[in-house]
Amino acid sequence: MLETLKDMRQTQKKMLTRQELALAKQDEALKFLKMQTEQAARISRESVGLQRLAVERVKRISLFVIPAILLCLFLIGYLISKYHLLF
Repeated sequence: MLETLKDMRQTQKKMLTRQELALAKQDEALKFLKMQTEQAARISRESVGLQRLAVERVKRISLFVIPAILLCLFLIGYLISKYHLLF
């Protein structure tokens, strides 16, 4: 009977060691997942910031380009009408 109790105790020690190893691996996996989540959030914030910057640049460029295109079209129309290039 004493031998059986010793075997049970050894088995419990092995199980406890395995549980501790499993818990350590779970902690490591959790740390990795937290790091990945933080990195993904940082990349997402950076991406949104770059998209906002791009939108602002397009707005600024549009303020110059659209009137310039309209002016060119007007001048082309003026030259066509002045020199009767279509007829």
